[in-house]
Amino acid sequence: MKIRHDFVTNSSSSSFVISKDVLSKAQIKAIHNHCSLGEKLGILYSDYEWKITESDTWIAGETSMGNFDMSEFLEMIDVRNPVQWDVDFDDMYKFPKYEKSNWESLLNEVEEDKANDYES
Repeated sequence: MKIRHDFVTNSSSSSFVISKDVLSKAQIKAIHNHCSLGEKLGILYSDYEWKITESDTWIAGETSMGNFDMSEFLEMIDVRNPVQWDVDFDDMYKFPKYEKSNWESLLNEVEEDKANDYES
């Protein structure tokens, strides 16, 4: 995220790209569900959704108002060094895999909540 120190501005943008070969399927689902899962994880501004796009080899996100702390969220789901911030989406990299943690049970809750919402 870019931070200005001289005056407050409502214009902020950020982006990231991650090679999918370092992500589990659950991490990819978590990134797509970052607002709902972020709320359950206690991340502030969880209603500020990032635009997430995906190809066969990478997943990327962008925002013009970066209040949701995507960096914190990615760290909570065990995605750390492989993240490239504010890069050209044409530059894709390969990175080592990282171990998973217990955030996946909360992702299951998010998916169950969505299923229940659709049934209502």
